[in-house]
Amino acid sequence: PGIFKPIMIDGQMYVDGGILNNFPVEPLMNDCDFIIGSSCNHLKAVDKITGITNLLGRAGLMSINHDMERKAKFCDVVIEPKGLGAISTFDMKRAEDIYWLAHEEALNVIKNTPAIRELIRK
Repeated sequence: PGIFKPIMIDGQMYVDGGILNNFPVEPLMNDCDFIIGSSCNHLKAVDKITGITNLLGRAGLMSINHDMERKAKFCDVVIEPKGLGAISTFDMKRAEDIYWLAHEEALNVIKNTPAIRELIRK
């Protein structure tokens, strides 16, 4: 499940964070002065949903987005790459496309956000 295969380390299984905690801001809240979040789970509007698979996929994405929106308030900046609504979050064949869209948007936000540029200078 997710982008990365589960792995075992010292008898403990670790899975892609998208399964259990898609927006893991909690470990950073007490240890970081500035938190940047990135959301790549855009939910485009649809007129109707056909089939149980599409319904379950949309429900899963809605749950992820709800959790992300709740946690985003703990971030100083949230990056939301444009153009991701055209790519399904569950389309593993397009994972690299999602990565590069997010990467480009992150560079753009860094370039155009004075608070981030100031942090980089320190």
